[in-house]
Amino acid sequence: MAALLAGARLVLRQGLRFLPAYSTVYRVLPAPVSVRYLHNSARFLTTALPDNGTVDVESVQSRDSPKTQPDGWSLHITGSKLKKNGRISKQHLLNTLENVCAAGKPSSNQAWFLLQACGSSMPEVPLAERTEIANTIWDRLQGMGVAFNEHHYNTLLKVYLENEHKFSPTEFLANMEANQIQANQSTYELLIAAYCHEGDIEGASKILGFMKSTDLPITEDVFSSLITGHARSGDMESAKNILSVMQGAGLVPRRGAYTALLCAYAEKGDIESINQTLLSCTTTPTDKGFLKVIYSLAKSGHSQLVPSIFDHMKNCTGYIQDVIKMCLALLTQGSGDTAILLAKKFLTVQPSDFDFSSQPGSFFLRHCVHLNLPAETIKNYAHEMASSELHHSPLQFALMCALEYGKKDLALNLIRTLKEEGLPVRPHYCWPLLASSSRKNDVQGKSLLFWWL
Repeated sequence: MAALLAGARLVLRQGLRFLPAYSTVYRVLPAPVSVRYLHNSARFLTTALPDNGTVDVESVQSRDSPKTQPDGWSLHITGSKLKKNGRISKQHLLNTLENVCAAGKPSSNQAWFLLQACGSSMPEVPLAERTEIANTIWDRLQGMGVAFNEHHYNTLLKVYLENEHKFSPTEFLANMEANQIQANQSTYELLIAAYCHEGDIEGASKILGFMKSTDLPITEDVFSSLITGHARSGDMESAKNILSVMQGAGLVPRRGAYTALLCAYAEKGDIESINQTLLSCTTTPTDKGFLKVIYSLAKSGHSQLVPSIFDHMKNCTGYIQDVIKMCLALLTQGSGDTAILLAKKFLTVQPSDFDFSSQPGSFFLRHCVHLNLPAETIKNYAHEMASSELHHSPLQFALMCALEYGKKDLALNLIRTLKEEGLPVRPHYCWPLLASSSRKNDVQGKSLLFWWL
């Protein structure tokens, strides 16, 4: 016991020097603090572990703000994030929902805005959870008396498609009719896409026939969906022939149709057909379209073919936020190896900076910690980041995130990894863990921590 107390005194005597990064939430005085000041807990304001739960990726910002903000302010911040980055965190969306609802019954536009953020705008959230959030928001707004129109239903349909949610298009349409909402052209196009997503050409054909009977125009989006539908039904020849059908209907196949065909080949792992299509197509997909092809390859288990797609891409100028968004989505869905390839290929290397959060690889490591990936996996990604100069202190940054999110076990494993790598283990790295163990009277946890030190 005397040895343990001596170790504790050593840790506390060193204070909080040499913090590896300046967190966006916790500001730490770099000067050493004597042990006699321990009674003043404010002197040790640091990333102490919470007792319960974890912190979402961007929830740290919300803790710095008043709990209640005017709904206009909240929507403005959310809109700014979506415009700048094309994505928001789950916690930020839920905070926005609370602020809007606290101000009274949301308007029709506010309801639409909240619903449309529940799809691909949250790449850090699993697909099923995104759909659950959308349904929760829908039910809550409906309970508050918000009058939904066809635009809200179309937005919900689009969210279902982005989240790859399985549902009955027939029941969805019946629900609209029961609520006296008239479906429009966008509704029918989205319903066709829903049928085609499951490879149900018969169901899609019924809606297509109705559109023709009511003289609704058949757009490129419909043909693109039919390409996907035929491919997923196992008929690649018919999928390819859709391009000829488009030309016969007076439509010139554009990037959307070619991207759909490339994604169909990607799901089959047919890189030869992808290359042939790119040679013969009249218009080349954008880099954003190629990102969809990469996603299809990774999702269908053909990630080894991803480097072949890089050869057809430029430098993703103007699409860096889309690259980051795709990396986050791939990580969330378990395709981290593809995500790291994408990050190394297109993210811009920046000079070393003391601000860890501004380095190109910070978002990647933060999300790895948020997903609670194994320490060994994070270690491998950290090495990739360091060798690519996407982050200059990746393991230390990952440890900071683990402490910030209250992931004690991961933090301990990362401390051990730092020691194994021959990197310095600063006393203040361990202070949050020691504080947490002290609150819980976890003698074993403190003993293990001292042993590692």
